[in-house]
Amino acid sequence: MSNQVGLLLSFVFLSFFIILSGEILAYQQTSAKTFAMTTQIALHVEKHGYSEEELENLEFLEYLDEINVTSSINELDGYVKYDITVSKKYKAFSSIYDYLNQDIVCKMSVYRKE
Repeated sequence: MSNQVGLLLSFVFLSFFIILSGEILAYQQTSAKTFAMTTQIALHVEKHGYSEEELENLEFLEYLDEINVTSSINELDGYVKYDITVSKKYKAFSSIYDYLNQDIVCKMSVYRKE
């Protein structure tokens, strides 16, 4: 009888572990994809400058929830600093792991000589 209870408990903990592993992999995949898209935006701004119309034409921006680009000019050097902030909401697929429901935020700064 005790072997059956121990076996049952081990299967319960194994199932929680498998669900948690899948949830962590999905979260890491979402955060890596968000970071890669932020890098693509930063490379585009660095190469072409910031234009809201051009950024809206990029295909992958539909995946992201919010994009914020601010700029400031350094008067001494003539460089423009672009601060890029991107956020993506993550929704856990299991109600057990509701603490993972949060925003994934990526921030990058790009300097460009104008």
